[in-house]
Amino acid sequence: MPVYGGWLRVKGHKYRPTFKICQAIASKAEEYDYDYIYFSENYLNVVYGEECEVADAWAYASALASVSKKIELVVAVKPGFHTPFSLARLAQGVNHVCEGRLSVNIVCGWMQREFQQYGIAYLTHDKRYERACEFTECIKKLWSGLPVNFDGDYYTLDNAIVAMGDHNDGEIPVWISGQSMNAKKMVARYGDVYFIDSMSDEELKKTIISLRDVEKKYNRKSKIAMSVFIIMRDSDEEAKARHQAIINNRQQNLIDKFREEMDVSGADMWKGLTDEQLVDSNCGFDACLIGSKQTILEKIHQLKNHGIDILLCQFEDMLNDTVEFGEKILPELSIERMKVI
Repeated sequence: MPVYGGWLRVKGHKYRPTFKICQAIASKAEEYDYDYIYFSENYLNVVYGEECEVADAWAYASALASVSKKIELVVAVKPGFHTPFSLARLAQGVNHVCEGRLSVNIVCGWMQREFQQYGIAYLTHDKRYERACEFTECIKKLWSGLPVNFDGDYYTLDNAIVAMGDHNDGEIPVWISGQSMNAKKMVARYGDVYFIDSMSDEELKKTIISLRDVEKKYNRKSKIAMSVFIIMRDSDEEAKARHQAIINNRQQNLIDKFREEMDVSGADMWKGLTDEQLVDSNCGFDACLIGSKQTILEKIHQLKNHGIDILLCQFEDMLNDTVEFGEKILPELSIERMKVI
């Protein structure tokens, strides 16, 4: 869901994240058999700037949960902005509304300004993951429906209980976001899905090998989801030309502002990236899903062979391109296809 309004830091591409457009996109995604709709939780607009509106992930997800029928919902949450108990209850409620179609994505956050404006302690990278691990452990225990006592460095639960009418109510899958070793260790302990940004094939192979090595310690294996930006045209040449036009039309002041926020926050996740890579919000062009229908299909199968289970798709025109991808690509994929968002 375009919670920022759009995904590109380019001129003439500033949209409001209205519920009307999100509802239309979700409706089309369900109609064309996408597997999930995803909601990123943010408190400042990191694409267009903090003066621009950003949609509330849980408000929009709750509303769409009530009108969707089969598509699954993945909603992000940032520990620190919620307590484990309040989130466990909130997620339980949304999961009731959508009749068991909810997943929760744990995101540690990186933007210092976002934490400061809410009066929340901005911890070091390692400490943010420590807090997130405690948060995740607490919500998973609370979803057992049994009384929980927990005494950690960041959270305390005193005989807390989130009552469950049915034990299935608490079976909410957990996604974990991040690129670091901290994130991989957290996935190995708690995650059902590991969610990463786009990267080159070589980086992807190394990332997956590293994750699987960590998971061996816990005898677990998560699915892997990757955020991608797709440009599909009638020919590879047309798609590449459109990509270059987007790069050439980048709005430099938005990219510079984003770099400033990264520098202030000390975020390592996007260090060393070029201006071209920062045109879209998640380095989505690095996945190289730019080309004709056949090229896109070949690349999707290649990513699946590398170990990607789920693609989170971003488009230049979220509504119309969601429909085009649904019409031209999804029917071509096998029954055992990679899942798409």
